[in-house]
Amino acid sequence: MSTYFSELFGNFNLDNLITISIALVIAIVAGTILTWGIFKVLKWTSKQDADSVLLKQAYVQLRRPASFLLPLLLFNILIPSPEDFPEATTAYDPSEIVSYLVRTMLYIIGAWFLMRVVNVFVEVVKEKNDIEATTNNYNQRKIITQLQFIQRMLNIIIVLFAVAFVLLEFKQVRQIGSGLLTSAGVTGIIVGF
Repeated sequence: MSTYFSELFGNFNLDNLITISIALVIAIVAGTILTWGIFKVLKWTSKQDADSVLLKQAYVQLRRPASFLLPLLLFNILIPSPEDFPEATTAYDPSEIVSYLVRTMLYIIGAWFLMRVVNVFVEVVKEKNDIEATTNNYNQRKIITQLQFIQRMLNIIIVLFAVAFVLLEFKQVRQIGSGLLTSAGVTGIIVGF
C-alpha cells in the first residue's frame, strides 16, 4: 500500500499536507467570521433604511453563496502553490490537485454568486414596477417580461462562462473551454445589441 502511495504521489511528505490543512482551517474560520460580519452590517443597514429593497434583497439573495465564496477565496489565497513544493514532482501532485479543485469550485460558486446578484437587481426592478399598484398595468407587465428575458440570458451567459473557465483548467479539454468562451462572448455581444 505504501509503495502504491509513493508511486502515485512521489516525494510528497506530511509537511505539505499539514500546510494545506492549516490553510484550509484558517480560511474556513476567517471566511466564516468575515461573512458573518458583512451580513450582520448589511442586515442592520437594511433595518435602518426600511425602504431599501436593494439592501434587503442583497441580504436575502447573497448570504448563502457568500458564505461559501469568501472562505474559498481565502483558501485560494492561503493555499501554497505547487511551486512551493519542489520535492513533489509527480504527475499527481496533491497540491496541484487541490489547487485545481479550489479554482474549479471558485468558478462554480462565483457563477452562483453572480446569478444571485442578477436576481437582486431583478427583484429591485420588480419592486419599483409593482403590477398590483395600478389598474392599467400593461407597461409594468411589459417591463417584467423583458426583465425576465434579460435575467435568463444573463444567467445562461454566466453559466457558459463558468463552464468554459472550468474546462480551461484541464489540458485535455482546454479546446472545448476556449470554444465555449468564444461562443459565450459572441452571445453576450448579440444580447447587448
